[in-house]
Amino acid sequence: MRYLGELLRQANLPVALDQFYLDEHPGGPDLGWRKWCENCANDSACVLIAASEGWFAAYEKRGPPGVGLGAAIEADLFGQALYDEKGHNARIRLAFLHEIPTDKVPPRLRDWRQFGR
Repeated sequence: MRYLGELLRQANLPVALDQFYLDEHPGGPDLGWRKWCENCANDSACVLIAASEGWFAAYEKRGPPGVGLGAAIEADLFGQALYDEKGHNARIRLAFLHEIPTDKVPPRLRDWRQFGR
């Protein structure tokens, strides 16, 4: 994901990625990672999710404890936003960087706009 983020930055697109944030703020965010993730998810005009089985596990609340916490926060916020917007998804996209079988994609996400498939 970092490589994709670097390419997007080279194209002068703003990128919120925890790895970049840590490079610039080695101690992490003052408000904590939970609030940082929440702010990024809520404040971003466009969201590109690196589709992975780990992110999908966080979305479905079946990931191992303590793993994918940022993804879990994003998944909750995006799920609520889509509910509030009656399913209209104008800003969130899935980017498949690796082959993932369709049956591994949560059913509610299969109709989202996808790239790399």
